[in-house]
Amino acid sequence: MDPIQGVRWHCQDCPQDNSVDFCSNCSDCLFKTETHKPNHHLEPVQQQDSFLDRDYCLPQSAGYNYLDPNYFPANR
Repeated sequence: MDPIQGVRWHCQDCPQDNSVDFCSNCSDCLFKTETHKPNHHLEPVQQQDSFLDRDYCLPQSAGYNYLDPNYFPANR
């Protein structure tokens, strides 16, 4: 499932080009692949703070701009 909600667990032992991440529920399982083994060390990854993408924020003083690709928002 993407994106992972909550704490992301990253395998420290898998090769970087084949690394895996788990959610908290799956990190408790003994999940196994060709490269990832149940005895591998999982490290919690700090959750990123919320990010506000200013490219998709409407200016408070102006209305919609018809040149904006988001001119017709779905929730309108």
